[in-house]
Amino acid sequence: MPTLHLHLREGFVGERVVVHADDAVVLDEPNVRTRTQLGLAVAREVTVPAGAMALRVELPGRGRTHTVRVNVARTPYVGVSVDAAGEMDVVCTAEAFGYV
Repeated sequence: MPTLHLHLREGFVGERVVVHADDAVVLDEPNVRTRTQLGLAVAREVTVPAGAMALRVELPGRGRTHTVRVNVARTPYVGVSVDAAGEMDVVCTAEAFGYV
């Protein structure tokens, strides 16, 4: 099974984040907080089904959910950020994210 490189990036303030690949929970982190020096909160490698899938990111404390279609063979890196209004921005890319 392929590996998805999941990065929870900007805007997390100590909250629970749940990520589903199709209907399977692949990440459930209780206290996600962005390290502002890096712009990164959590980086995990998770095993997911081959081919295209629905990736659903939930912020239960904010009542927010965002779903995006991902094909891990083409875009194995997924970055999730949260803006000041609580809206999620999900970026899927073939290239690894860089942090300084």
